[in-house]
Amino acid sequence: MKIGLDFYGVIANHLAEKAAYATRALGVEITEQEATRERMIARLGADGYATFAKSFSARPLASRLEASLYSGVRENLVALHADGVRFTVVSMRSTMALEAFVRAYVYDRHHLPIEEVIVVTSDEAKVDACRRSEVAVFFDDNRTVLERLVPLGITLVWANFYRIPDAGEQRFSIAHSWDEFAAIVRMLRMGH
Repeated sequence: MKIGLDFYGVIANHLAEKAAYATRALGVEITEQEATRERMIARLGADGYATFAKSFSARPLASRLEASLYSGVRENLVALHADGVRFTVVSMRSTMALEAFVRAYVYDRHHLPIEEVIVVTSDEAKVDACRRSEVAVFFDDNRTVLERLVPLGITLVWANFYRIPDAGEQRFSIAHSWDEFAAIVRMLRMGH
C-alpha cells in the first residue's frame, strides 16, 4: 500500500510558529488552536488570509526547519513502514525551490521512512501528482484539497488534529492524531 502525505499540518507542526507570526504581523492574539487555515479564514476572510499566508510563506527557510513533528509521526511511520507501507510526501508550496527544504526536513533533520518527496505549486498539480504516484490513501489537513482528490477514487483521510468541528463529515475518514491515522491504515490493510 502506498500512502500520500501532506507536509505542513500532517508531518510538520508549523502552527505554533504561524500563531506567533500572526500575532506579531496582525497585532491580534492568535493561539495555536486558532492558527489553522479554516479558523484563520473565518477570522480574517479569504483575502485577508491569502495576504497573511503569502507573508508567512516568505519567512526565512532556517526558521521552517524548526517546526516540530506532530506527536506520533515518527513512531507510526516507522511501524507502518516495517509492515510494508510506502510513503510519498505530496506538498504544495509557493515555489519549487522549497522542495529542497522539505527534503532536508524529512530526510536530514528527521530521518523519516519516506520514499519520495514531490513539491507542486498548485492544487491541480497536487491531484496530478497523487494520480501519477498511484497512492491508495491520501492524508491532508486541508479539506479543499481532499475534495479535489475525490475523483481519484482513493481513500481520503482528513488530519483534524486541532478538532475543528467535524460532526456529520462523511466524505472523508477523520484522524485526530497519528495513532488514529495508523489505526485507519491497519483497518484498510485488513480489508475493512
